[in-house]
Amino acid sequence: MIVGLSAAPVHAAADGAPIAFIRALGDQAISVLRSGMPLTTKTAYFDRMVRQDFDLTGIARFVLGPYWRAASPSERHQFCDGFADRLIRIYGRQLAQSGDGYFLVTGSRTGPGGVIVTSRIVRPQDAPIAVDWRLRITDGVSKIEDVAIDGVSMVLAQRSEIGRSLRATAGRSECCSRRCDRRAIRSNRSARDRRPICLRT
Repeated sequence: MIVGLSAAPVHAAADGAPIAFIRALGDQAISVLRSGMPLTTKTAYFDRMVRQDFDLTGIARFVLGPYWRAASPSERHQFCDGFADRLIRIYGRQLAQSGDGYFLVTGSRTGPGGVIVTSRIVRPQDAPIAVDWRLRITDGVSKIEDVAIDGVSMVLAQRSEIGRSLRATAGRSECCSRRCDRRAIRSNRSARDRRPICLRT
C-alpha cells in the first residue's frame, strides 16, 4: 500500500474544478496500478471509480438508444450494472498497460454539452496516449460522460458495438429489445467470469 493513498476513488464533489478533478483521478489511478495492492483491491478501486465518477445512466441511455426507452426501470438498472463491468474489463486492460507511465493534464476547453479536459499518459518506451475527458458539471460536481483515447470515443464505440449485438439478437422486431438487454447483460457477466480484469503492476 502506498502511504497516503486510499483505495477509494477521488469523489467528484471534493474538487469541482474540471482540471483538478481529472488530474487527481488520473494521478491516483496510476498510483494504484504501480502499488503493491492485491489485484482484487485494484479491481475494486476501478469498479468504484467507474460507478462513482462516471455518468453511467446518461452513458447507458446514449449507448442503448431506442432500446433504453423500451426497457423497464429494473432492466435499465441491470444494464447499467453490467455495462460498468464491461467498461472495467475493456478499458482496465488498456490502463494496466500504462502503469509505468505518468499522467499529464494538458488543458481544457468548453465543448458542446460540457467541459473537455485534455490529458496524456506519457510512457517511457512507447508513444504517449492522448486521453480526452468530457465532463458534465452540476452544482459543482463533475461526472465523466465520455473518454476519448487517441481520438476514439468510448461512448460512440460502445453504442456501435452493443447496438450491432442487440440488432443481431432482436430477431423480427424491436419488441424483443428487453430480452436482448438481458442477453447483453448475461453475455457481459459471462465474459467477466471467464476472463477477470488484468491489472498488472
